Amino acid sequence: MCTAVVWPVLDGYVFAFNRDELLSRPPALPPHQRGVFLAPIDPEGGGTWLATNVFGLTLAALNVYEAATCEPEPPVRSRGLLVTDLADAATLAEFATRIQAHPHLRHTRPFHLLAVAPEQPVLDAHWDGQTLTLTQADLPVLRVSAAIDAPAVIAARTVEFQKLQADLRTSTAIGETLRTWFGSHALNGAPRGTCMHREPFAATVSHTQVFVRPLATAMWYLAGAPCQDVPAFHAQLARC
Repeated sequence: MCTAVVWPVLDGYVFAFNRDELLSRPPALPPHQRGVFLAPIDPEGGGTWLATNVFGLTLAALNVYEAATCEPEPPVRSRGLLVTDLADAATLAEFATRIQAHPHLRHTRPFHLLAVAPEQPVLDAHWDGQTLTLTQADLPVLRVSAAIDAPAVIAARTVEFQKLQADLRTSTAIGETLRTWFGSHALNGAPRGTCMHREPFAATVSHTQVFVRPLATAMWYLAGAPCQDVPAFHAQLARC
């Protein structure tokens, strides 16, 4: 499971993301700059699930488990490499053109790839293993990926998202409000909570917040579940 929220702010947006993963996978490397973008790195696949660049564009990948029966053509390629392939796109239009022409889609398992730019609708590129579909969504946006009991998890988090929106509208500390929500176990216990714990198999392994403003883009990364006291890393890019 993974959860993503995009929230509009004056002249920009905030993107928050919980990464849920198998605990057998190695820990990710903290965010660092790679050319024009910032991203944490998955040492196993070499890619990333989330990247933000100097142009104010942020990309984030979520697995699509309901299409897992569509096996990609060999050699199978990590979804995270698709993010790093496209993370230098300057605009949503460039991203859309490049992903539609990407040569490795058929070697990639199903995904949602969100592309976010200031003061524009979110672009959602959905690959089901056979067809790529591009759709738009106005902010604020919630996306949830769940491997177990997906309809119930998505429905429950959607209800909780309504409460989050009410809190964010009056919040003077958006980052703290988001961390509290993403660290919640309120949805019938830890397995369904926004902060997911199914130890010893899987759990929320990181929480990332991206703040995109006219002059700079900042990334704040928690190397662990947001409900815990874990190492925090900060990085920043000047905007072009």
